[in-house]
Amino acid sequence: MANAKKTFKNGTPKAKDLKDYESIISFDLNSIDNFQKVLSSAVPEIGRQMAKNNGWSAETHMKVLNIATSLSSALDEVGVNSYHKQAREFAEYNEYESNSWNATDKCGNETRNDFQDLYENAEYEIIIRATAKLKDRNELSKRGVK
Repeated sequence: MANAKKTFKNGTPKAKDLKDYESIISFDLNSIDNFQKVLSSAVPEIGRQMAKNNGWSAETHMKVLNIATSLSSALDEVGVNSYHKQAREFAEYNEYESNSWNATDKCGNETRNDFQDLYENAEYEIIIRATAKLKDRNELSKRGVK
């Protein structure tokens, strides 16, 4: 079955046809460490670009640097990039103290366990959501929208 070609309207838009803009970009990761490596690698590159001043203002460079370091710090605070941090995170999520316990199976084998042992490997979804509200009716009217 062929994809139907979308037909776009032409001319001045009508207010009833307009809506607030929303776009979502997402990607999945199976290792947050890889994403942290991307961010930590980006910081020196941003520094090199700042030194070259490739048409960006110093203010723009600082904003970009702040975003990269803030994301990296936020990921560190989540604490799911190592076994012990992840065990603590899972315990606190379930409102337990982060501790371990011994369990004996039907054959009499004893194992030491903690909350990390109760979960499969974590998967991560990074979501970027862009939104833009329409201007008020008066402003739209000034721009010919009826």
